[in-house]
Amino acid sequence: MTTPTTSNNIRIPLITSIDTMEEVIQLFGVLPLFRSMVRGWSIYEHCRSMWDEEGPWEWKGPVLRRGLCAYGNLFSSKSCFVSTEMLPDFLNCRKGLSLAYNEDIRALDNMVLTALRREEEITSADLAKLLGFGARGKRGADDLTDPSNLQQYSINMDTILNRLMREGKVCISDFTYKVNKKGESYGWGIALYTTFEHMFGPMDVDRTPQQSAQRIIDRLCQVLPACEAEFRGKRFENALFGIDRKTKPKPKI
Repeated sequence: MTTPTTSNNIRIPLITSIDTMEEVIQLFGVLPLFRSMVRGWSIYEHCRSMWDEEGPWEWKGPVLRRGLCAYGNLFSSKSCFVSTEMLPDFLNCRKGLSLAYNEDIRALDNMVLTALRREEEITSADLAKLLGFGARGKRGADDLTDPSNLQQYSINMDTILNRLMREGKVCISDFTYKVNKKGESYGWGIALYTTFEHMFGPMDVDRTPQQSAQRIIDRLCQVLPACEAEFRGKRFENALFGIDRKTKPKPKI
């Protein structure tokens, strides 16, 4: 696999280490982990193997601990990194976004967000237990503000956290691992959730959301000029603002 150079003579490094992974994230500013709607716009497409023991899948935590990027299901409900340089603009694009489609869901989201702010950093399972959710992070409809409207639903903590990430309120700060009797970690990392303000502090910018979106898109077009049409298309812009086909209300919380 060769290291690509764009028509703007910008070299995109092959990801072979934590350092080069962070370098590529900083270069793009906003970069999904896996293949997405634009060809060449992902960590996956710039590494030899995602799943090696020493590879991007295991480097997510070490990269996040450096404090130079955010991570979570941030773009079109998919895992995505955002550099701290572009993060204020990215969050500005999500300013005022609410994906809760009725007052009961909004109240539930606010309850989870309040608890997360209080705990500062916590796993989905521990947060579910803290708030009295049942098995696998689910809570019955009769626990809601107005259960008469929602008897058909079961409420899943991961779904709530995904919604809050898409709104630009919550991100993943690191990963923790199970430990065996020998004190050795094993298995896949378990995400630790936090708020953007706890991890990065205030993120205000003196730009409109549209100006922030333009700044992000300009950077991506600079790195991948051959994909400018896709980056400047309405579908991409909508996803940047958190609006896509999954935004439409569904009978699932």
